[in-house]
Amino acid sequence: HDRRHSVAKTRMGLEERQKRFVAEFHRRHGSIPSIVEAAAYSPQLRLAPSQQLLLDFLKKNNVYGQVIAALAASSPTEPLAGNPSSLMSQMISRDFAIAFGASAQGTAAQRGGEIGVGLAYGHMTQGGAAVDSITLPLGYSWRFERDPRYVLAVDLPISYNKSNGATGAAVSLGVSLSIPLGDNWTVTPKISTGATGSLDLASAGALIGASVTSAYRFKAADFDFVLGNMVGVVKSIPLSFGQYSFDPKLTNGYTKNGVMVSRPLRLMGVQSEFFAQAEAQFWVMDTRFVGSRLYDDSYQEVGLSIGRPLAAFGRFVRFGVSFLHSHHSNGGMANFGYSF
Repeated sequence: HDRRHSVAKTRMGLEERQKRFVAEFHRRHGSIPSIVEAAAYSPQLRLAPSQQLLLDFLKKNNVYGQVIAALAASSPTEPLAGNPSSLMSQMISRDFAIAFGASAQGTAAQRGGEIGVGLAYGHMTQGGAAVDSITLPLGYSWRFERDPRYVLAVDLPISYNKSNGATGAAVSLGVSLSIPLGDNWTVTPKISTGATGSLDLASAGALIGASVTSAYRFKAADFDFVLGNMVGVVKSIPLSFGQYSFDPKLTNGYTKNGVMVSRPLRLMGVQSEFFAQAEAQFWVMDTRFVGSRLYDDSYQEVGLSIGRPLAAFGRFVRFGVSFLHSHHSNGGMANFGYSF
């Protein structure tokens, strides 16, 4: 009788923990698929004599990895993947921007090394949840002496984000090499990896990816055009913390396509001495994913920036704004970049 009473009491305790676990995930992330309920409390646990069996189950069955995968497919605020503010999307946007920017400068760019720093603030509304982010993009590039269209670049963006009172951080590292295949055509292969985590959202993960971006430049009247096309793949990396290991087993292919138009402001009737050497850039982009289920599997962007050389202080400074739209998300970003 005592044994049956003990088992029944343990079962009730586990069921209550399960309900609180699911309720907390619903509160922080929105609707959670049945995988959370099934993984967090399986029939095998109904006869568990102690909480240690629950811990052993979590260690051996990749439950946490399944939860992260479910959140990537259903949550507007999952930090790893699934939405425009996630690590996956930000890595892809950074890869495309580097290849785009390297091609846009062409042979007019200065040879040698260049350090880039910046600051970006973004505000998104994703599935009704407000997400604010601050990003510090750091980078170094080297343009070859014999042909400045060859560019070896290393980037290290660091970001902080906040959503519904929950905070998180992410960092990534990428290495790329822009290779000219013609007078106006550049191809840029790149490899990237990154990690993110949020104690408030009980989420952590890491990604690795590879991409190839084609950028073709041409002139029409007084306008410079760059057509960009990127294809790549990104997947999650297994992580271990003590005796626990997990892997969301996310694998996604993606494409990102865009066109950028630039023109010197002096040709647009601007008479200001400061802006006499400046140029304006306007771009539109489209991003699409295939593979593992994601909360947002496509989104579109438009942006505008103004930049000019600053010989007395460095090489170049640029200010810009961009706007993003998807089925579940809308928002914008303001950014500043400086190279020397």
